[in-house]
Amino acid sequence: MGIFFDDPKPKLSKEEFQKAKNALSSYGFSEKEIDFVEGLFASDLHGTRDSNKGIQMEEIENNIKWLRSNLSSHALSKDQIVILERELKERL
Repeated sequence: MGIFFDDPKPKLSKEEFQKAKNALSSYGFSEKEIDFVEGLFASDLHGTRDSNKGIQMEEIENNIKWLRSNLSSHALSKDQIVILERELKERL
């Protein structure tokens, strides 16, 4: 095996993330809340190399953990965080 290899971990693509954002809207998330979520995952979603683009499970879990630990730092409710987590993981 060489030094360079494809990362076998599944990643949430831009297209799937867009579907998740549409679903969040149908659950009543405001445009501002959806923009916040997109900003939270922007660096993961828009990697500098094609191989880095997309959101991995670990990145989803880390951001969800941060949201739960910092409820006073954003406008998402506990219920919205549960919905966000489910929508992202279902599309992974």
